[in-house]
Amino acid sequence: KQWYQRRVRGIDDLNPAYCAAYPNIVIMCGVNSVRKPDVGEKEIQEYYRLYKQKIQEIRILNKKGNIYVCPIAPTKKETLNQLVSQFNRLLFNDLCRSPTCGAIYVQGFADLVDPRYGRLSEKFSYPGDNLHVNYAGAGIIARSIKNVMNVTKMNKVHESRSYAAAASHGTDVHEGDRDHVS
Repeated sequence: KQWYQRRVRGIDDLNPAYCAAYPNIVIMCGVNSVRKPDVGEKEIQEYYRLYKQKIQEIRILNKKGNIYVCPIAPTKKETLNQLVSQFNRLLFNDLCRSPTCGAIYVQGFADLVDPRYGRLSEKFSYPGDNLHVNYAGAGIIARSIKNVMNVTKMNKVHESRSYAAAASHGTDVHEGDRDHVS
């Protein structure tokens, strides 16, 4: 298995060329870019535009790789969570439905939220830290990534088997028709 971790300070520093050779690419943004003092809706839109552009560049360089995008994790600050939610909605509603990106949204981060308060649960964060998940929280994130990767892998196996079955029965299946083979 190939594994390469590259931590960047911000989306500006993400070099799509680093992702060109990998079959699975996981992009996870932290909260730092949206927690700056003067960040509002306009800045979130701009940050998202740059993020989407980077994903499109990765897709151009790596046409076959699975690109998994993680939402920004919730925090204990309500005002910050509003900005986080705005960014995450853009990821889910636009980026992951964009044919030029082909990105897969990593679900499961909602498990980090305390449903009573709608913010990062105390059991998944460090005492006195409003932003970062603890070891248990990191475990939930890792499990969420692993789960979506397993589902993607199973879907590809199923698709491959369906395609092979159709081909062995003499059915004419074109590349663009793979999703429609049963």
